[in-house]
Amino acid sequence: MTFSRAPLVKWIFPIMGGIWIWDLVGYAPFWVLWLVISSIPFLVFSAFVKGTRFFHSAYYGFFLWLILFLGSWWWAGFSSPSDSRLPENKTLLVKAILEEVPELKSGRYRVTANVLEYCSATDSARVKSRVLFYFQPDVPCSNWAPGDELWLQCKFLPIRPPMNPGEFNMERYYRFKGIFSRAYVSVQQVVRHKTAVGFSPARFFSEVRKSLSASIDDAFRSPREAGLGKALVFGYKTELDEETVQAFSRSGTSHVLAVSGLHVGIIWLMMDRLLYPLSRTRRLRWVKFTLSLVFLWFYALLTGMSPSVARAAFMFSFMALATVAGKRYNSLNILAFSAIILMLFNPPVLFSPGFQLSYAAVAGILIMYPLINGAIYFHQKALRAVWATMALTLAAQIA
Repeated sequence: MTFSRAPLVKWIFPIMGGIWIWDLVGYAPFWVLWLVISSIPFLVFSAFVKGTRFFHSAYYGFFLWLILFLGSWWWAGFSSPSDSRLPENKTLLVKAILEEVPELKSGRYRVTANVLEYCSATDSARVKSRVLFYFQPDVPCSNWAPGDELWLQCKFLPIRPPMNPGEFNMERYYRFKGIFSRAYVSVQQVVRHKTAVGFSPARFFSEVRKSLSASIDDAFRSPREAGLGKALVFGYKTELDEETVQAFSRSGTSHVLAVSGLHVGIIWLMMDRLLYPLSRTRRLRWVKFTLSLVFLWFYALLTGMSPSVARAAFMFSFMALATVAGKRYNSLNILAFSAIILMLFNPPVLFSPGFQLSYAAVAGILIMYPLINGAIYFHQKALRAVWATMALTLAAQIA
């Protein structure tokens, strides 16, 4: 691999380093922003003014790496959510707006909501705090939707770091999501529920998912088959029975139950085949590209835009754009560009296991597959196809 064919790959490392330093230090000093801003005119002058040798030297690349490192460090600190935890171990009356549909897990309904105000016996305040709520199973919240307004009277607890070394750090995981407090709510503590009115994107996609889930229920006779269909299409695993989950786990195919880049690739392939008649002329190819793109991103938003889904959606979009425009592209360069976009929008996504595994697997395939596949050549076409499949699997496993 040469950086000349995939130049964006080399810019990932300083960006990742800056985000990592922010996580290690916990803040970004003001002098970092001052140094980045003051260095931009010098970089522009060196790049566009003729006769400057510094632009063509290795020092310029190193200096640009340093600026990207410092800039991503500052941006990660600036865009990170502030600590907005609510008063602890005090009974509060709070107004909250749901962000998602409550999901049944481990005998409780779990949902994230924005607390906008609270009041207690001694004080009251307007706030904006994301909170993780756990509702008891007797709370009738299965039909609640994003945007619904809740008035709850409960106590809030902090999300604490792990006590044992090597244990999953739930506090860090939720801190990256801007969640610092949690609360357990019984049916007696739900003071009021008000259904949202008007349009919101989150509510719209929630209604679409609910409608499609009802269609899957109608299409399958048994709840077990319907639950499996919802898991394969939307990634909903709450309706899967324990036997099905264990069967997928024993066969090593549990990843199929989580919506990933594989699902996005299947959707894109289906759209490419269905809209094949639109490939005859250049104008029709642009129509095909637009329709495919709309459907692809609709599915990505419908399933929740996990890091692997976002990665695949960006990659397919850029590759399709290059194809319809008649331009050559480098898949590794597109992979790097999609990673940079995701890290700019949400720097803590770098520490997401889904982000790391997805990009590591695809990068391993793009780099290692040509080397492994080319190591052995078979004259028989059938053997070449079998070896190509084995090489693809081996490249992903190595990554």
